[in-house]
Amino acid sequence: MGGYIRLMFVSETTLQADVVKEVTDSCWSHVAIVTERGLAEAVWPRVTLSRIVEYDKFKTEILKVYIPDIQAATDELNRLMNRHYSLLDCLSGLLYMLFGIQISFRGEKSIDCVALAIRVIRAGGGVVAPEIDSSCFTPLSLYVACKQAQEVSYRR
Repeated sequence: MGGYIRLMFVSETTLQADVVKEVTDSCWSHVAIVTERGLAEAVWPRVTLSRIVEYDKFKTEILKVYIPDIQAATDELNRLMNRHYSLLDCLSGLLYMLFGIQISFRGEKSIDCVALAIRVIRAGGGVVAPEIDSSCFTPLSLYVACKQAQEVSYRR
């Protein structure tokens, strides 16, 4: 059965976030999946559930993405819970954006916030830039792909 998942794009103020925003010329530095149990996100040290209020002090925007098979997307998210986060995985999207170089640093052993969202979307049959590998996205490129594919549901 189809439905929507919600992605929360965040403009954080950490050193890592500032680097991502500067390199991508964007305000977005992070993305999380909004679930009934909280925010599913890839942050140090692993994919975890966080409380949405932790991002109240930051600029955020929530986009809805249509998923034909919500159960398959949920199953993939559950499978990826506790997967290790790696800064190197985050850097792979920046390298692709800057130089067109596709590098997968750790493969199935770790994941970054954008790859988590892409893999959950695609597992449920969602279509967001299918020609691009999940390790080659940045928060900005995912944001643009989602805006092109779907609608904005909420703006904070």
